[in-house]
Amino acid sequence: MKAVTSGEMSSIDRKTIDELSVPGEILMNNAGKYVADYILSETDYGSFLVFCGKGNNGGDGFAAAYYLWARSKKVKVVLTSSPSEISSTSGTFYKMCLASGIDMVDVDALSIVDIDTDNVLIVDSVFGTGFKGVPHGSALRAIELMNSSKCPVLAVDLPSGLESDGAVKHNSIVKALWTVTIGLPKISLVTYPGKNYTGRLEIADIGFPSFLLNSSVFKTELIDSVFAKSVLESSLSGNADIHKGDRGHCAIIGGFPSMEGAGLLCANGMFSAGIGLVTLFTPEESRRIIAGRIPELMTFSIDSSSMKDFTEYVKCRKIRHLVIGPGMGRSEGSQKIFNYVIEHLESMDLKSVVIDGDGLYYYSKIFRNKKTGTGCSIILTPHLFEASRFFEGEALDEISKDRYSYAVELSRITRTLVLLKGPCSICTDGERVLVNTSGNSGMATAGSGDVLSGIISSMMCRYTENELHALASAVFVHGLAGDLAYDKFSFDCFSSGSISEHTGAAIKKILNG
Repeated sequence: MKAVTSGEMSSIDRKTIDELSVPGEILMNNAGKYVADYILSETDYGSFLVFCGKGNNGGDGFAAAYYLWARSKKVKVVLTSSPSEISSTSGTFYKMCLASGIDMVDVDALSIVDIDTDNVLIVDSVFGTGFKGVPHGSALRAIELMNSSKCPVLAVDLPSGLESDGAVKHNSIVKALWTVTIGLPKISLVTYPGKNYTGRLEIADIGFPSFLLNSSVFKTELIDSVFAKSVLESSLSGNADIHKGDRGHCAIIGGFPSMEGAGLLCANGMFSAGIGLVTLFTPEESRRIIAGRIPELMTFSIDSSSMKDFTEYVKCRKIRHLVIGPGMGRSEGSQKIFNYVIEHLESMDLKSVVIDGDGLYYYSKIFRNKKTGTGCSIILTPHLFEASRFFEGEALDEISKDRYSYAVELSRITRTLVLLKGPCSICTDGERVLVNTSGNSGMATAGSGDVLSGIISSMMCRYTENELHALASAVFVHGLAGDLAYDKFSFDCFSSGSISEHTGAAIKKILNG
């Protein structure tokens, strides 16, 4: 499913009305009826307080209020503007509410003590897709009343005060328990921090034609089980006449002294996603600790003076995919090893390099001087703090408020594939953006990213048609494995090892639909 900006949703609306001659009143009627039907099917509230703005979002609210009233529910409409300011299309439904005798009150005449909290649901229809900026005046008062009441809130299209395109730069936003969004999810509803205000998300089908909703013009898409299945079905070979070499050979540089576990977790991630061979490169003192801990894992000793041996090994064994950084540390030797690898990508004939952990720290220092055209795809996997190192002068707080835009910009300035990790992780090549829908808070634990890097590299090895799709499907598999671990333990008390243990089951679940 696509996710859209304010401008993209407006384009769908405009084309439906202007080019297909669908009256705006029909779309508004369908939206309001959908909201009312959803409320009545999902909740058992008997009274409703519907806050309506002057624009088309307010019209959806007027229509919803009418259909709730028509089902013999107790309804009161709260106006955030004078009737003369209500848009012409919305005016049709305002007049229907007026003629029906639905009680109406001006928001400025309403106080918090006037709001009955007994079995009352608030419907928020103040601002919709087109909202930008900071709420003020009567609209701000409406938002403050909704948030300070003890009533649950269902938002129509978006929680009022929330912009559509991913950024959240103030906190004057309705905190909804449900959001019924029209046509397609808006980017702020499926990415953080906007998702904090969204609650349970429902997509309302109000009659937009599917060819508009699925247009290739829209560059943002949700990573769900259908998406992941399409990738996995084409990457997992069913050929019985196959050997381990056919399933690929991935390498890891990591697990350096005192951080050996990071390398082991990354290797487990690779094996759990079906790779054929894995070699871990690490200093000798760490190799002695790691060797044999995973029986299937090969180990090879390296230091900054033996990188030519590493290069020969990679070429001789036809290793084409590498993860570098998990547990490398910040020593001078580690930096020399990292810089050597980045400078010699072309001579090693690598097809992809996943940079994680300490590798991201090193890469943030050299990416502007990196030569291009090596034929090797670089995949960066930062969380917010790691991403902030790539932006001079940008505070972590600013990036966290607009994760979507910063992920895209990071891809563009580094000329890499980027995975901005976190809830609703964002994958992008700087043009297309894929937003993950799997995962849970229990995955915020040590080593989760190491397992993910291993799964990514394994998928890069096994699915070569589209690297962004390989990255996205790996992220979904990793999240779903975390969801299965969460279900098993019934809480967010599990280790990152449990994620790799459930990866095979996650893949099976996806393939079985």
